[in-house]
Amino acid sequence: MATLETSTKDGVFIVSVTGYFGMDIGAKFREVVKDQIDRGIRKLLIDLRNGTGMDSTGVGNLVIAYTQMANSGGQLALIVPPTGKINDTLHLTKIFSVFRVFDSVDGAVQDLAKTKTA
Repeated sequence: MATLETSTKDGVFIVSVTGYFGMDIGAKFREVVKDQIDRGIRKLLIDLRNGTGMDSTGVGNLVIAYTQMANSGGQLALIVPPTGKINDTLHLTKIFSVFRVFDSVDGAVQDLAKTKTA
């Protein structure tokens, strides 16, 4: 079963996905992202390093989160493992051409922290 954990670092809200990113956590993921946007969060980091895989629901949820953040004047970035099923899925869907992708929390937070938002 997949789980979501949330944290904040230097003004960046982090959602960490553990397990398979699919339909079973899709609604909860969308709820968490929408709630944070409604609270004024404009810098969101989605950490997929502990994910074991992803289906079209997971990909769709990433696109929804990206669109919501962009529409609110915010920034979104991903942390993706360098190999494995999630990396393969995101390459296959060419999502890397849309998202800012990092390999560590520190690198992503530093980049997001210096980015201006609306």
